[in-house]
This record gives sequence, structure tokens and C-alpha cells, in this order.
Amino acid sequence: MIRASAAPPEVVPLTRAVWEQALRQDPQAMATQTPGWLDAICAEGPWAEAGRLYRWDDGTRIVLPLVTHTGPPGPGSPELASWPTEWGVGGPLCPDGPPTPAHTAAVLADLADVPGRVRLRIGPLTAGPWAEAVPERAGRTPRTTHVVDLAGPAGAWRQRLHPGARRSMRKAARSGLDVTRGSTAHDLEVFYALYQQSMDRWATRSGEPADQVRRRIEARDPLRKLRTVRDRLGGACSVWTAWYRGEAAASVILLRQGRQAKYWRGAMSQPLAAPTRANHLLHELALQEAADAGCTHYHMGDSHPGGVTRFKESLGARPYPTPAYLLPAAPLTAR
Repeated sequence: MIRASAAPPEVVPLTRAVWEQALRQDPQAMATQTPGWLDAICAEGPWAEAGRLYRWDDGTRIVLPLVTHTGPPGPGSPELASWPTEWGVGGPLCPDGPPTPAHTAAVLADLADVPGRVRLRIGPLTAGPWAEAVPERAGRTPRTTHVVDLAGPAGAWRQRLHPGARRSMRKAARSGLDVTRGSTAHDLEVFYALYQQSMDRWATRSGEPADQVRRRIEARDPLRKLRTVRDRLGGACSVWTAWYRGEAAASVILLRQGRQAKYWRGAMSQPLAAPTRANHLLHELALQEAADAGCTHYHMGDSHPGGVTRFKESLGARPYPTPAYLLPAAPLTAR
């Protein structure tokens, strides 16, 4: 546990060396809190690195990776973010243990002095102490993230599977599927072709025109963005694809940082994946690999009520509130 300290922290720009050290020391750190992730954000949009290190006189450190907006200001756009809306969860790293209320209050007080709004989206395993400190006047966008707990003896995660998920995994094993794993341009192209099929399926489900749904999702997740993430994260990013008789049935993009594994994006061909249970096979293999590697959690991303939530919970995932906070700009008199 972080020790209490009455003195305010020293606040200095975050260096990559300190950041990398914090990643090694914080067991809850995720791939979306790494320098590679920030580099991908800055490569894909009008953002620049602006992280802060909070350091108390007792040696306690809190590392907050941030980006600052470098483009023309839009209505309601933040000055600082961890992270921009389409880049998921970020938030502080606490290499010296969970923060006390005094330390969360000090960090948020510093951010309150920023001459612009600050957007924070904190990871599901570490959001609790910060939620209690966020000021009432901050904006809140509700979000729910699902996470599988991999703790326990070997194979413990399988005991948390819904019976239906176990049956689907057994069926997948008998379906004649082949699985490849890589991070080449071809792997991403195969994924994206399935992703576009998924967009059309989502449009049918929502009742929106398919071209409208495609434009929205492709603007958020162009193939270029997936390539950028792969390039910046290197071996921490991999694409797993299930094939049925030579055709791609389902594909997932997985990220890894230390003891945290993350399912980032998924796509499938409904006619091939549904009868073969291809998605169940991919997640079974990914869960087993994460558990074998000593990971404590398998993050399954944001969820909305419906089939995707039921699927994640059938794999043992539990929901965590992970709201996005928009901290108001400092009053003009305080600038």
C-alpha cells in the first residue's frame, strides 16, 4: 500500500525510462498503458505526448501517461487525455502499490489546474480508488468492461466457464478448424475482411444502413490504425485466425503487457464461425496461453447489453464499471 504523505507531490514531465520502470513494477499495467500505445495514438491523430510523473517525498510515484491535443479545438474536446475516446482505457500506473485517497486527490487537484478539459478513462482493475476522488462536477460517460480472472491453480479458469461454453469448445475441437497466429500484413488484411463482414451484420442488427455503419466504424478503426498498433507494439500484438476448409471463419487481435492479456478486436464470418464455434476455439486457446504465461487477467473490452455480453460472461468474464471522466477546465481566475 502507498504510504500516506501530507506534502504535495513534485509534478514533472514523464520520461520513457521512468514509464518503462513503472510498467515492470505495476502488475495491473495493460498494453494500452504503454509507450507503444501512446505512439500509435500520436501517429493516428492530432495528439502529442504529455505524460506526468507525481513524486512524493517518501519516494511514492504515480505515473500518468497523457496526450495533449494539437489540432484545432473542437466543441467539448479535451486538452489532455488518457486516452482519446476511440483508444480505450489508460489511466495512472501505481508501481508502489494502490493509491490512498490523499494521493488520488493530489493528482486530480493538479489536473484541475489544466487550462482545458481533461479526459480520463481508467482500467477496470484500478478504477475504484479514482472513482471515489473524481469531483462531482466532472462529466461521466458510463462504460462497462468485462474481464476474466485467471487466478487460481492450473485450469481454474475452466471451472468458471458456463456449461454451454464448455460444450461449444468441445464442438469447436471436433469441427476441423485450423488456427494460425501472426502479425503480418496478410494476417491483418484477413482480419479486416472479416471485420467488414461483421460491420454489415451489426448494421442488420441495428437497422441502420450498412454503408453508414461501415463509414462510422472504418473511420474509428481503419486498417491503417491496426497496422500502426501492430508496428508500435511489436511482439505484444498478435492476430489469431481460425480457418475452416481454407476459409477464414473468425479472427481476434490480442495484446499483452506483463501479467495482463487483452482481447482488443474480433471479427467473424457468421456462416462459418457459428456452426464451427470458431470464436470459442480462439478464446479457449488465448485464455489457456495467458494462464500458462502467468497472466492474472484476460480483458475482453467494453460491452453493451445483448449477445456479446452473454458470450463474454459465458467465458467467466465479470463486468467492471469503467466510466470515462471529463474533468472541467480550470476557472479563468485560476489560470
